[in-house]
Amino acid sequence: MLRREKQLDNLKGQTVYIDGFNIIITLEVALSDGMLFVGQDGCIRDLAELRGTYRIIPQTGEAVDIISDVLSKMKVKDVVFYLDQPVSNSGRLKEKIYETEWAMPVTVEIVRNPDALLKELPNVVTGDAIILDECESWCNLTEIILTEANLKLTRLVELK
Repeated sequence: MLRREKQLDNLKGQTVYIDGFNIIITLEVALSDGMLFVGQDGCIRDLAELRGTYRIIPQTGEAVDIISDVLSKMKVKDVVFYLDQPVSNSGRLKEKIYETEWAMPVTVEIVRNPDALLKELPNVVTGDAIILDECESWCNLTEIILTEANLKLTRLVELK
């Protein structure tokens, strides 16, 4: 099944499963006026490589707040974030997510291999092509967030 055929726009009343580092880092890049790319599948991606190290930056809290606001407007039932255990500061990011005010129940799980879990689930939020190819369904939440939050993107490149 093609990625576009599995794409959802309406998550009302659904549990959403988020590839935490994937979406948060992309939003951090957007908030930092970094370069983002739109792939042929419509996913917005960054070039920030996560090679086992991550640190909280000033834009992290704002990125998480925006996720919370948009998911609240979408009236999702609950949210599950998956963070990569081998990545440094995953515990700190978990705390940052829990510090945020949420309109729905939120769970943050630090797991060894989030990709393996996300590939088996519906309502997945990620820009990771390997997960998108195998998951049951997905939502292009990054695009929705960038539109909803009216983030001014000056460095968005469309790949064809």
